[in-house]
Amino acid sequence: MCDHAPRMPLDRPQEMPSLGLPPDLIDPIAFVAQNGGYRETDSLDVFPEVQPDNAEDYYNRAVLKAYKLRDVTGALADLDEAILLGRGSANELNPQYANAYYHRAVLKQIKLDDVLGALSDYDRAIELNPQFVDAYYNRGILKQTKLDDVSGALADYNRTIELNPKFADVYYSRAILEETKLDDIFGAFTDYNRAIKLSPQFADAYHHRANLKQTRLNDVPGALTDYDKTIELNPQDIDAYCNRAILKQFRLNDVLGALADYDKAVEINPQYANAYYNRASLKTSKLNDVHGALIDYHKAIEMNPQYASAYEGRAVLKQAKFEDLHGSIQDLERAATLYKQQGNVEDWQDIIDRLKELENAI
Repeated sequence: MCDHAPRMPLDRPQEMPSLGLPPDLIDPIAFVAQNGGYRETDSLDVFPEVQPDNAEDYYNRAVLKAYKLRDVTGALADLDEAILLGRGSANELNPQYANAYYHRAVLKQIKLDDVLGALSDYDRAIELNPQFVDAYYNRGILKQTKLDDVSGALADYNRTIELNPKFADVYYSRAILEETKLDDIFGAFTDYNRAIKLSPQFADAYHHRANLKQTRLNDVPGALTDYDKTIELNPQDIDAYCNRAILKQFRLNDVLGALADYDKAVEINPQYANAYYNRASLKTSKLNDVHGALIDYHKAIEMNPQYASAYEGRAVLKQAKFEDLHGSIQDLERAATLYKQQGNVEDWQDIIDRLKELENAI
């Protein structure tokens, strides 16, 4: 399978609709940047006057800075001040005070990679507002992706669903956890289905369900249908093209269809090492295009110099088709080094054994 990093969407801030941004936006800061963002002078008529002792004023200005002006530093400073002013006062009972911790957690999580700081702020937001759906969900993502806290992430996703059973993203995120960490294939499949039922345009859910059907459920027609739908919804998803190509190559014997998908993947992203590697394999095994395969292995390694499998594939090709024993040994030695560095003991040992055989044959 081609690498496909799960998209783990943080829930959008509750205030975003009031800022005139699309309600289904995942990354408001990136959205604002699409048309060049805002000029510094734009802020002159945006900010209301802030009273020095008013926590709510600082909070409101922080939201504007974070999600309209992409001023993360300024937003964090205002959130710090809002939280400091509100601490220990009646303001702590105001739901906006829990929101201040929540927004600071989001910024720490996605902009500062301050994992423990974000976790602490999510904890506090939930303590102040035990019904805070977004905080449970985002804390679940943090625990899953940064802390490897599987049971904690699952508990947060379950609580999110308990509070909001129609939240498609949380079913998708829980499915990834079930598939990758709990080996609960039936649970993952059920949750991908739920996510798609709630959000029929959810391209990533179709993609992950397709991968599950291909690799764990042996449902080849179902996988093909889901890959087709993924690409229909997101024609720029290079991993979907690559994984559909693998399905066509190894399960459907559709050589030209697989080639077309690999070609499309590298057309969209000429630096996509996985597609070059898999296309090289197809050219070698099905098309007898050894020169084209060699070029693709070169390209895969150029794009990713740590690609151990590409060195190994090129080594096999050099030996079998070009009688370049010296070049093959060099590539195998490099592959062995990389496999060892990457903790892949089984493949490392296999390469070492093959190197001994080749050296004995010289």
